[in-house]
Amino acid sequence: ITDTGYYGEVPSAQFYTGTQISTATGVTSGTLLNDTEGWLKFYWHGQVLFIAKKTYRYNLNWDSINSANAVYGVNLGSTGKKTITHSGSSTKYDVKLMKGAIKDPSPASGGGRQWNELLYRVCTGTETGQVGANWAGFTLDTDLGINTSSGSHTWCQEVYQPSTALRVYRGVASLSSFGSLASSDPSTNLGWRPCLAFSV
Repeated sequence: ITDTGYYGEVPSAQFYTGTQISTATGVTSGTLLNDTEGWLKFYWHGQVLFIAKKTYRYNLNWDSINSANAVYGVNLGSTGKKTITHSGSSTKYDVKLMKGAIKDPSPASGGGRQWNELLYRVCTGTETGQVGANWAGFTLDTDLGINTSSGSHTWCQEVYQPSTALRVYRGVASLSSFGSLASSDPSTNLGWRPCLAFSV
C-alpha cells in the first residue's frame, strides 16, 4: 500500500561506524558522536536505504555536507554524485541526506517523504498523519537520539521557502518537528544522519 518496508537494524560493526562513514564520504566537519550506533534498513519506493540510527556528527553546517557531494545522492544524477563502495560486500551506495519535506523547495510546513514515511513507523506511538502501522517501537530519545541535546536535529535535503539560504531540518523534541536554518550555520543542535541508498 505504501511501497515502503523495514528490514531491521544493522550493527555498525557489520556496516559502518561513525568514524568509518565520515572517512568514506569525506564528511569530516564538526564533532563525532554516537560512533558505534547502528543503521536502520528500509525499502522506499524502489530503493534500499540504510539510515543512521542516530546522527554521527554535529556542529556542522549543510554547506559542508554539500561540499562533500553528500546531500542529494541519486537525485542529483551523475554530476557531483557521491558513491562509496563497502569493502565487505563490494556494494556501491549513493550517499545523501534524508528527504524531510513534501517537496523541494519546501513550503513553510511541509514535513513528509522519507522522514515521515519511514521514521514515523519505527517509533513508539503514532504520529499525526502517519500512514501505515508501526514496524518497530524505538524510543525517540534513547534509541534515535531525537531530543534537545547536541546533534539531535537532523539536516535534510530540501531548500526552505521563501528563503533560498535556508535548509530543512527535522526532529527536535518530537519526531514531527519541522524547522529551517541557514545552510551556512554550524549549529551544535544540527547533526548529520547519513542515508545510503542503492536501487533494487
